[in-house]
Amino acid sequence: MEKFKAYVEASGITQKGALRQNNEDNFQLGPYYKKSTLNDTAKYTYSAEPETRYILFSAIDGMGGGSNGEIAALYTAEELFSGHMKLSNYLTTDEVSMLIKNCYQAANNRIVRNPCNILGAAGVSCIIDLWRATAKFFWSGDSRGYLYRNQKLLQVTQDQNAAAVCLKNGYYTKSNPEYQYDRKKLTNYIGRDLYCYDFTPLETPWITLENSNMIFLVTDGIYETRDEVDLQKALNGENTTISCCKSLIKNAVQNNAVDDLTVVGCTFLIPD
Repeated sequence: MEKFKAYVEASGITQKGALRQNNEDNFQLGPYYKKSTLNDTAKYTYSAEPETRYILFSAIDGMGGGSNGEIAALYTAEELFSGHMKLSNYLTTDEVSMLIKNCYQAANNRIVRNPCNILGAAGVSCIIDLWRATAKFFWSGDSRGYLYRNQKLLQVTQDQNAAAVCLKNGYYTKSNPEYQYDRKKLTNYIGRDLYCYDFTPLETPWITLENSNMIFLVTDGIYETRDEVDLQKALNGENTTISCCKSLIKNAVQNNAVDDLTVVGCTFLIPD
């Protein structure tokens, strides 16, 4: 197999929302995750070692808006971190996909079996195969994955909530008063499989990447008050991964977002 000599620049940021008592979000970026539920903010930047083939990163939103949502997010981040540490250049793409799905199942099982009445978490992950210049997304709930290419922002994932179902079936438009209410009614999430054997996140096919493509994973606090056009404007003009992440956070704060805010960004680069 002919290998691309590609590399990535990646950054992650999370911070507490304006009306939250604590930050129930978490993120995993390569060998990092936010290890303490007491930390309301965290930042991390990452560059893969030479010859690395696979890179996994994730944004996670603990559900509930009260106690224990941060524990569900932490469990999910820990399992995805464990998955990243098990990645090997010799794994096939099918084996990598199964590894990540097993991480989601393991997180689901830990949430269900915890005695503290934890509801669950919404999560989105992306795995990049640097040798093949491809990426694949996995998700459950309403955390989103975006591909930013040629200054155009494309939502790759599909929200798993009642609002998305109603929009798809033409029951109403985003201007309908019920839209915002239905956005919070998730149709699937990590922790929903009470029997602990049949949880499967949604997934995309492998997507071909081009030089300078960027991928962003976000929790719903980032987009709750903005649409894709506004998010795209926040990215246009920024030229580094970390500046894009900061711009999305700033844009959400300026537009009165109340939920916790998390962005993980990755830029795919092929040297000249």
